Amino acid sequence: MTFDWDASKYSKLAALQAEAGERLINALCIQNHDSILDIGCGVGNLTLKLAALAGEGLVLGIDASPSMIEKAKELTRRSNRRNIEFRVMSIAQAGFQVRFDVVFSNSALHWVKDIEPTLLAIRRALRPEGRIGLQFPLLTPAHPLVAISQKTIEALGFQKEYEDWEFPWYVPTSVQDFADLLQKTGFQQIDVQSDETGYRFETAAAVLNFFDTVGVLHSSPLSAEQKSVFKSKCLEILTGMAGSDGSVGLVFPRLFALASI
Repeated sequence: MTFDWDASKYSKLAALQAEAGERLINALCIQNHDSILDIGCGVGNLTLKLAALAGEGLVLGIDASPSMIEKAKELTRRSNRRNIEFRVMSIAQAGFQVRFDVVFSNSALHWVKDIEPTLLAIRRALRPEGRIGLQFPLLTPAHPLVAISQKTIEALGFQKEYEDWEFPWYVPTSVQDFADLLQKTGFQQIDVQSDETGYRFETAAAVLNFFDTVGVLHSSPLSAEQKSVFKSKCLEILTGMAGSDGSVGLVFPRLFALASI
């Protein structure tokens, strides 16, 4: 599932994803001549970091959102870095064959409900001995975005509206489930781990803005009026969770996966 993000809004709220992404980059041990594909590159902050590490290689950032790619291109123009390119496309559309040493994806693959074809496409895109680094949120019922949204739905009595609603994100049943899927799609030396990232938002409104930015209401079955009511109630719930200084601390479960071919 994809939609056209508000790139300017997203770029101001990307610190949480960037922190996890930098951890993933460090684990990949990028080499100077690596050719790298960044899937779901967003506004390109991490793509630029990859390009700096692979100074004599080439980094291609792809994203299905035109506004994200435009923002990424703007960022690259300001950096004057020349070993980087951006394209509007999804990995399913790309059809890359034996082209990259590294495939990197940070906070993006949870938007792909049918994940197996995507993993096969990633496998085909890699050169011999190529490697992957993937990270995405585990949107289980314990994830703050899911838990607080569910609490809001119940508080407003919107359960009926969601009866036939299809959950829009991919969630593996377990860490082992995703490791098994990587093995099935041709990967080896597989290391899959779940972890938790703590993050403190300055205000309850900042949390709501983050939830809205990452698409919590995009696929919801609510009308425009109901979405407005939803946001108001969600803000009320988040305000009740704030500390004495008004800040809200949340813990986000994530999955990190490293593998090679």
